[in-house]
Amino acid sequence: LTTRLRQQGSVSKAEGERLVSFTTTGDPLFVMGAVAIGFFHSEQMGIVLALTHYLSAIIMGLVSRFHAPFAAVSKPLEKTSLPLPLRALQAMHRARIRDGRPFGKLMGDAVQSALNTLFMIGGFIIVFSVLIQLFAAIHLTQMISTLLAIFLGPFGFPPAFSQAIVAGLFEVTLGAQAASVVPDGVSMVWKAAIASAVLSWGGLSVHAQVASILSETDIRVAPYFIARALHAVLAAILTFVFWQPLVKVSTWFLEKSVPVFMPTTAGIPVTSWWETIAFSGTLAVGVAVLLFAISLLARYVQSGKTR
Repeated sequence: LTTRLRQQGSVSKAEGERLVSFTTTGDPLFVMGAVAIGFFHSEQMGIVLALTHYLSAIIMGLVSRFHAPFAAVSKPLEKTSLPLPLRALQAMHRARIRDGRPFGKLMGDAVQSALNTLFMIGGFIIVFSVLIQLFAAIHLTQMISTLLAIFLGPFGFPPAFSQAIVAGLFEVTLGAQAASVVPDGVSMVWKAAIASAVLSWGGLSVHAQVASILSETDIRVAPYFIARALHAVLAAILTFVFWQPLVKVSTWFLEKSVPVFMPTTAGIPVTSWWETIAFSGTLAVGVAVLLFAISLLARYVQSGKTR
């Protein structure tokens, strides 16, 4: 949608970069159904992951306002006294007239476009799943996991999550699943924080999909990459900070609601402030290293374009 708005001239380049930076989120069915219920077998985890994931996305939307603050803005909409729903219907009617295609043609093109996008997404998922298996076969993921555990171990990071982070770096579903199968000796808050970070990061598979779609416009991918890293860090920190109140609220909500899934046998334990501080420090170091690597890559690409 952002690409289409940019091609139509409805948004400027900076506005498109802001828009795509915070609108790439997991849908509720995936977050609460596939990850929370399917992987963690916990309704409480679904409420925690959903609230931290979307709250951090809203915060990222507010932060994105400071991206390119002096850039050109799009043409303002016409001011009328009509209510917003009527203005929306009026704009839709005018857009249909300008388009000129009949309703049947619009429906056919919409279905064809949806199928093409679906095949593209499925293809990227298969490609990156094969890459992860290939890296595992040549022991590359094990080497990266070992180095990550050695680097983050002094900051209090559980080494068991190294493999989940490496898998989540490439594909969000595999990363969330790897975080859910970490041994039970690890605190549940760490599992939730890592899963929330993986969901917000999205994986290089999703990034490749976004880059493929944005290549049709002049919208840059670098701000999107930085936003995804910040979103992951922010979601994980919010999981740690609001863990105790969210667990209590979710427990009360599930007790008062009609059960849809089989109830869990044990509640989610709370965590200490020391774990929160340790995790926040670990994330700060991780995002600093990631942003430094992204800046080096951007400079290399820019220098190549200059030459």
